Parts: sequence; structure tokens; C-alpha cells
Amino acid sequence: MIEIAPIEPNRVKLIWQSNTTDRNKYVVGELVRSGEQVSLSYARYSEDYSRAVQSGFVGHPAFPLASATYHQNVIEVFSRRIPPKTRGDFGAYLAKNRLKSSEQLSDLSILAYTGAYLPSDGFSFAVDWRYQDIPFIFLMEISGFRYHGGMNLEMSSMLNQRVAFTPEPFNPHDPQAIKVSIGDIQIGYVPRYYRQEFATWLLLTNVYAHIERIDGALLNPKVHLFVAIGLPMPSANRL
Repeated sequence: MIEIAPIEPNRVKLIWQSNTTDRNKYVVGELVRSGEQVSLSYARYSEDYSRAVQSGFVGHPAFPLASATYHQNVIEVFSRRIPPKTRGDFGAYLAKNRLKSSEQLSDLSILAYTGAYLPSDGFSFAVDWRYQDIPFIFLMEISGFRYHGGMNLEMSSMLNQRVAFTPEPFNPHDPQAIKVSIGDIQIGYVPRYYRQEFATWLLLTNVYAHIERIDGALLNPKVHLFVAIGLPMPSANRL
């Protein structure tokens, strides 16, 4: 298995999931690190932000939309989503996301790599890979799994299976969509907040992924991919 140390990102996407029927996820802002300070900026002029507001987005409770940018107590507020590092199972929490307690990661990095999603408020986080040099690896949950052919497969047999990414420029609902498949079976899509990056990677470098873990409810599984960008393509099934 190839090991690549996680990065300390300076830009992390703030994602919000609507509680409407479609449960879409939107990039509504960004956490930006400058020295020791982490700031939050809402993406007021982006399409995602506008669509999120239309779907009911009212900002984070600690950071109202009345201000576009916050400089104080940002990482302190969001780091509360991370389990206490003194907990006995904290190492297992990190390992679930391919992180190691020995790596001494900052809270911003842990937020970005784990997602730190809480169903109570719909917020999560993701590294903004547009500002990072390849190669790198990360875990990513695919979108729309329960609506596609993966639900007809034995879940345990899907683990470690390599997946393929295929742009769908003629998709009538979303011409930027990138489907995820095992062989001829579609199992979902690249999430909206990573579509632009994947479109670029698929054109310019090696993209490898396999199913790392499956959790969540039986009728709504959460399928997470291990993704490697810019690494030599393996001859075996797994990195």
C-alpha cells in the first residue's frame, strides 16, 4: 500500500447539505489559513451559494450571513466537531479516514480530511485541491449511490473494487456530471463540490480509486472511495 503523508491545507471548502428532498450539497464558503489564523469567507457571488440560499441556507449559527467574512474564533468553533483527542477511540476515528495520530495534524487538516459532517446542521468540509500540488490521496463519499445499480450488489463484495470515472457532457440534468462505475454498473456520481477538479484530473493525470468503506443505514449506504491523484497506475487492484 502506498503511503502519502496528509497535507496541511491552507484552503478548505465549507459545504452545506440542504434538508430538502434532493439533499444536494453546496460549497457555501471557504476556510482560509494565514499564519496561525483561520478565517471564514462565505462565497456570496457563487452559483452554489445562491442555490443553497434558495434551498434554505441561512449560514452557520456562529457566523450569520450578515457578514461575508469572519476572522475570530473560526477554527475554535469548527474544531468542536472533532472528537476529543483524549478519547480512547480517537485513534480509530483517524484511522477510519486513513490518518495517523502520530502525524500531529492541525484541527483544520483533520476537519478537511474527515469531513466532520454532523447531520444536525448539514455542514462538512473538504480540502480545496485546486491549491495543492499532486500527487495526493484522500477519501471521498460518492453521491446518489442509493439511486443506481450498486444497491443491487452485495455490499461486502464491493469493498476494494476499483471504480471508473466517466464525464457525462450530454447528461440532460447536469452536463458537468461525472459518473462512478464498477465495470458496466453505475453506482453514483462524483459529488458536486469536486466535479471541476475531477474534470481537470481526468484530462491531465492518472486518477485511481477503489471502494474503501461502506457505512450508514441499510437503505441509504454511504460509499467512500479511496482516491489517488497523480500516482502511477497500479497493476494490482488496490493502492
